[in-house]
Amino acid sequence: MADAVVRVQSNRAVITLGGGEIVGFQAAQAAAPFADRAEAALAQIEEIAADAPDAPSVFAKADRYANLSDLTDPAAARFNIGADLAQNVNYDLGAPGSSVRAISSKAAERVSVKDFGTRGDNETDDTAAINAAIAWCNDQTFPVDLQFPRGFYRITGALTPITGPLRLLGCGPRNSVLNFFGGSYDCLSYIGAGSGARCANGGMEDMGLFCGGMSGGLAIRLDYTKSLVFRNILCDQPWDFVSMQQASDTLFDYIDSQPIRGSYGIHWFSGNGPRKGEAVDKSDILILRDVLLHGTNATGSGATAEGVVMDGWVHSLSIQNVKLLALARGLRASNSSGAARDPSFINGSGLEIENSYLENVKFDAVNGVWVNGIFAVGSTSETGMVFGPNARQIHLHGGRIQGNWKSGLDTEADVVSLTGMAIFQNSQFDSDALPGVRVLGGETIQIIGGLSGKNAGEPAYTEKQKFGIWNVGGSKVSAVGVDLTGNVSGGLSGTISATACFN
Repeated sequence: MADAVVRVQSNRAVITLGGGEIVGFQAAQAAAPFADRAEAALAQIEEIAADAPDAPSVFAKADRYANLSDLTDPAAARFNIGADLAQNVNYDLGAPGSSVRAISSKAAERVSVKDFGTRGDNETDDTAAINAAIAWCNDQTFPVDLQFPRGFYRITGALTPITGPLRLLGCGPRNSVLNFFGGSYDCLSYIGAGSGARCANGGMEDMGLFCGGMSGGLAIRLDYTKSLVFRNILCDQPWDFVSMQQASDTLFDYIDSQPIRGSYGIHWFSGNGPRKGEAVDKSDILILRDVLLHGTNATGSGATAEGVVMDGWVHSLSIQNVKLLALARGLRASNSSGAARDPSFINGSGLEIENSYLENVKFDAVNGVWVNGIFAVGSTSETGMVFGPNARQIHLHGGRIQGNWKSGLDTEADVVSLTGMAIFQNSQFDSDALPGVRVLGGETIQIIGGLSGKNAGEPAYTEKQKFGIWNVGGSKVSAVGVDLTGNVSGGLSGTISATACFN
């Protein structure tokens, strides 16, 4: 077959046979559509090139077979370049300083799972094709974006773990969907090899994960990772949503995961001792921004999943507009591994935790908490918030602790500061039983402003809180300018330094 080259410019197409330029089609009106379709042009070029005809017959055949002479009507132009000619089809932007290069190189800049044979019809099993795409991307030394065009991709087993700088990019969480069928396995994993080789600079954007058929396992697993971004993700009916170990600099942005049926929404944890070539198994920086985690708690039944669990040596959880709803617990910090340091530094604003089966918030061990605008409302069987004796400094400003089954807040933490909080309608299970704030231990507890009694906006409600503040075993408890009216048995109980408070 004679050598054939198709050269695509921004305003013309040139077919060259045997080293001579013989046909040039002007396409001023259709430049952009022509360039966009260049990767799928000229199915008949092999037939034309094989006969090495003269220019008029090439023009005639091109016109008859491919309508290339009518490029001003892009809808009429049909292009399909044979795979054996792909390396000889060039792309030329036509801009000053631009260079000509193979269109195969241009197309490789946007790798798609369709390149590996996926169908996305929700009937064909696309597992093997997606695994092949991930395997190819893992072998690249440069960051890769793997495109998932619109479709429902049926998956029947765990996907190949992602080990390199790979982002999975879809067309929206209800348009590009990974539909996992049956079984108990970790659906999608990002795993670093260890000894400094973290899985880094990747993530997922604009995609959906449908896990309704799963009977166990994780939707997403992060292990020895760094600088991963998950943005605009819908995870429907996961068993467990995310597990993170030795996972640092992670962002979850605009995430919706519901209903979570297993043990947790996000489990961020460390072990005790060396792991994967590092002296200490630890993690730094997790950012949750516009995140909704929803469990299965309903009247008469108890959810099993906790929303966000921090356990061991994990540092710096940043919260911005996070909703943890209908879970077993909303937020828990603990140190079950006995690691050298507690979870540390929970900070941010806009934390809403409602209708937990157990406590909305439970801090067994935590080093420091600074949150503005926290809502811990409606525990159906326990106290709204519990701070244990291994909690150190907790500072809450603004927000509401309301309608919980037992106390609004029980604390044994070293230092607690509540500023401008509304704490009312607690002790729902019985009248005259438990207070809004119960101080069981700790060094310094300050309640400044706000109220711990009847909410002025609900005058018809009969308060059940026995006291606004009840000091059982705290060393220094003070209340300054707190509205304590509306409690059944008065505003204060125990040794409390009260200044400018009123009942």
